[in-house]
Amino acid sequence: METRLAALAREAGALVLESDPTSAMVRTGSGAVVEIAADLAHVVPPGARAAVVGELWPRGRWAMTFRGRPGLRVTPMGARNDPMLTYAMVALAVAKQARLRSEHGVRASVVGQEVSAPDPDEPVETMSAVLDVRAPQVAVRDGLVDAIRTQGSQRAERDGTVFTLEDLDVSDLIPLDRSACERLAVALAAPVVSTPAGDRAAAYARSGERVASLAMSEPDTELITAALAALA
Repeated sequence: METRLAALAREAGALVLESDPTSAMVRTGSGAVVEIAADLAHVVPPGARAAVVGELWPRGRWAMTFRGRPGLRVTPMGARNDPMLTYAMVALAVAKQARLRSEHGVRASVVGQEVSAPDPDEPVETMSAVLDVRAPQVAVRDGLVDAIRTQGSQRAERDGTVFTLEDLDVSDLIPLDRSACERLAVALAAPVVSTPAGDRAAAYARSGERVASLAMSEPDTELITAALAALA
């Protein structure tokens, strides 16, 4: 089923490349790709109808693996080398380290948890998850990741488990197409901002596409039409 954003874009005459309920990627007449993002409404300044995203924060995803020998169901928790204990501490540490850097607006989350056990009713032997971190500066992002690597390793040593943290996909600041962003900003009288979001725009930009991102306080056919005209 076509999403509302995709329908609005098609109504405005855009070629929709892909869409979901929160964003649509469209090809403009000049060949540039524009992300029309409903989930970026928070970056639009009060009183404005739209904002143009000119750059995407440094970001990254790291694979976290926790291994142990937890024992049997009847083994007391204190006698286990249970990777779930290490995982729980690391998840709490991620939240704390993000709070400690809240003045920078850093975003950090633990996603994609998976567990492995000999039997569904037996304690977990291995657990994996992904650490996702975004920050306005590379040093802030890397500082949080380094803190998690250190604290996770120290906790694993106490728990008798093994903790590893490996790069999956790490990007520094991602600038979007300057010319396209400037043309959108002038046409829509919109400010140019940065954001920790914009994963689709990031993927297109890293593949070599000319990309801009349009954030709207409310999806609006008039704004989409004006954006397409500016990049015709």
